[in-house]
Amino acid sequence: MQFCRLYTGDDGPAPRRQWCITLSGSVEIGIGDGTKRTFGPGDVFLAEDETGHGHTAVPKHWVRAFVHL
Repeated sequence: MQFCRLYTGDDGPAPRRQWCITLSGSVEIGIGDGTKRTFGPGDVFLAEDETGHGHTAVPKHWVRAFVHL
C-alpha cells in the first residue's frame, strides 16, 4: 500500500496517473468545476489530473491502495 500527500483545502494535482481503491473510511473529492463526490469502501476511481489546478480531498479515516499506471 502506498500513501500520497492529500490536498485538504487547496487544489492540487495527482502525483501520477493511478487507480485509487478505498479500503475503509471515506474521502470527498472535489474537482475544478465544483463537482464533489464521496468515495467509500470498495469504490475505485482513476486519478489522472497530473497538471493544472487538480483536486481537493477531505478524508475521513480513509485507508486506500493505489495502482500506478
